Amino acid sequence: MSGSTAGADAKESSGLPRQAVQGAAVTFGGQIMRFALQFIGIIALSRILGPGPIGLFALVMVVVGVGEVLRDFGLSAAAIQAKTLSDAQRTNLFWINTVLGVILCLICIFVGPFVADYYKQDELSLLFFAISAIFILNGLSTQYRAGLTRDLRFTALAVIEVGSMALGLGAAIFSALLGAGIWALAVQQLVQAGAAMVLCVSLARWLPGLPRSQAEMRSLLNFGWNVGASQLVNYLSRNIDTVVIGRQFGMEALGLYNRAYQMLTLPLNQINIPATKVAFPVLSKVQHDNQLFRNYLLRAQSAITFAVSLIFFYCAAVAVPLIDVVLGEDWHQAAPIFQILACAGIVQSAAFATYWVFLAKGKTASSLRYTLFTKSILVASVLIGSNWGVFGVAAGYTIATAVSWPIGLAWIRKIEGAPVVAMANQSMIIFTCFAGPGIAAFVATSYILPENSMASLVIGTSVYSLTLALLYFSSSSIRRSCSELLKPLSHLKTAKKMIGAGA
Repeated sequence: MSGSTAGADAKESSGLPRQAVQGAAVTFGGQIMRFALQFIGIIALSRILGPGPIGLFALVMVVVGVGEVLRDFGLSAAAIQAKTLSDAQRTNLFWINTVLGVILCLICIFVGPFVADYYKQDELSLLFFAISAIFILNGLSTQYRAGLTRDLRFTALAVIEVGSMALGLGAAIFSALLGAGIWALAVQQLVQAGAAMVLCVSLARWLPGLPRSQAEMRSLLNFGWNVGASQLVNYLSRNIDTVVIGRQFGMEALGLYNRAYQMLTLPLNQINIPATKVAFPVLSKVQHDNQLFRNYLLRAQSAITFAVSLIFFYCAAVAVPLIDVVLGEDWHQAAPIFQILACAGIVQSAAFATYWVFLAKGKTASSLRYTLFTKSILVASVLIGSNWGVFGVAAGYTIATAVSWPIGLAWIRKIEGAPVVAMANQSMIIFTCFAGPGIAAFVATSYILPENSMASLVIGTSVYSLTLALLYFSSSSIRRSCSELLKPLSHLKTAKKMIGAGA
C-alpha cells in the first residue's frame, strides 16, 4: 500500500511542472482577455456615466465586497490547500457557503437604508436590495470554483471568468446606452454572477449531496477562519479610503479616486490573480521540499514584480496624457491620484509572494496576525492623510503599503524554506531597472508638448521604450536577468528532474 501511494505521489509530482506551465499559459491568456474586457468597461462606462454614478456605486461595492469575503470565509482556499478532500467534506463546504450567501443577502437588504441615510443618498437603498442576489449566486458557485482550481483545470476557470465577464459588460453597456444610469452597473454585477454560477455547474461535473455530519471539518474550518479573517481585515483596511472620501469629499471626488484606484488594481489583478491561482496550488504541493519551494517562489515573484514594474513605472510616468486620452478630460484630476497610488502597486507586486508563503505553508494564524498589524497601519495612515484631501488619502495608502512589505519579509523569516533575503534583493534590482526609464518618461511628458495630450503620450511612450532598450543593450547583467526571467520552461524542466530525483 505504501509503495503504491509513493508511486502515485511521484507520478503526480513528476507531472507538476508541465501542469504549472500549461496552467500559467491558460490562466494568463484568460487574464489578458479579462484585462481587455475590464479596460473596455472602464473606458465605455466612465465616458457614458461620468464620475458621480461611478463614485456612488463604489460605495455599494465596498459593502458587497465585505459580504463576499464573509460569504467565502476562506473555505475555497481551505479546499484548495487540503492534502486530501473527500466528497462529504466538499459537500459540507458547499452548503456552508450557500447558507452564508443567503444570510448575507438578507443582511444586505437590511443595511441598505442605513447606508443610504449615512451618505444621504436615497438611491442606495434600492441598489442594495437589487445587488443582494449576488451573495446567493456566488455562494452556490464557490466550491465549484475551488474544485476546478484544486484539480488544476485552468481552462475551465478561464472560460467561466471570461465568459461571465463578457456577458456582464455587454449587459452594462447596453443598459447604460438606454439611459439606465447607475443601474447599468448593478445589471453588470448581477449578470456576471449569474452567468458564472451557470458555467461553474456546467463545467465542474459535480453535484453536491445532502450535508453529512460524519465528515471531519474542523481542520478545514480552522484554516478557513484564519484565511477569511485575514481577507476581511485586508479588505476593510483597503477600502477605508473609499468610505472616508465618500463621506468627507462627496461622490464626484470619490468617482475620480475610484477610477484612479481601478487603474491601479486592473493591471495589478490581471497579473496577481492568475499568478496566485497557479502559484498557490503548485507551492502547496511542494511545500515540504524546501529547495523546490524556494525555486518556484523566487521564479514566480521575479516574474510578477518584473511585469508590474514594467507597466506601472510607465503608466505613472505618462498618467496625465494617458488618462486624458483614454477616459476624457472630465477625468483629468484622477491622474495625480493614480501617480501616487502607482507607487503602492509597484511595492505590492513584490509583497504578493509573502502571502503565498503564508498560504502554501499553512501558516494562516501567523498571516492573520501580520494582516491585523499592517492593516492597522494602513487605516491610521489613510485617516491621517484625509486631513490633506483626496491626495492625502492616496499618499497615506501608499506610505502604509511601502512600510508593510519589509514588515512582511521580517514576519516570514522564521518559516522554513522562505528565502527572505533573495526575495528582497531581486525585487529591489527590478525596481531600480525600471525607475530610470520611468523618470525619463515623466520629465518628457511634463515639458515636451504638455498641452497636446496625444503628442505628449507618444513622446512619453517613446522615451520610456528607448531608455529601456538602452539599459538592456548596455548592461550584460540586465540581459542575463531578462533572459532568465523569460525562460520558465527550462526552470520547470530542472524542477522536474529535482522531483524525480527526490522520488
